[in-house]
This record gives sequence, structure tokens and C-alpha cells, in this order.
Amino acid sequence: VVGGVAAGYLISNEKKIGWFVGIAVGAMPLVTTLLIKLRFGVLDMSLVSLMFAIALIALILHEQSRNYVRIWFK
Repeated sequence: VVGGVAAGYLISNEKKIGWFVGIAVGAMPLVTTLLIKLRFGVLDMSLVSLMFAIALIALILHEQSRNYVRIWFK
């Protein structure tokens, strides 16, 4: 939660580090879910939560988002 708030605050203030924090915070649920699935064979994330996590990463890493960050962020 703290990472998400920090990423949102930094992105809203056009800091490039906020974009990287957003990527890291967005990827954490996917990475932990995959690690738990590989280690224990149990999927602990619902399908809807998994879809939202994938959509978040896809939107942050989309070409238009990357171009916006490259042009406007400090």
C-alpha cells in the first residue's frame, strides 16, 4: 500500500522514479503469485485480481505511457 501511494504521489508530480516504483509495485502481486504457484502448487490469487494486476502492468508499460514519461518527466 505504501509503495502504491508513493508511486502515485511521485507520478502525479512528474518524477521519473515514480514510474519505476509503479512498475515494481504493480509487478509484485504477479511475481509473488507465480512464486507461490511454483513453490507450493497453490494459486492464491483470484482470477479477477490477476486480471487487474496484468492490466496495470500492461498500461504502465504501454508505448504511449513510456513516451509520455520520456518526454515530460524529469
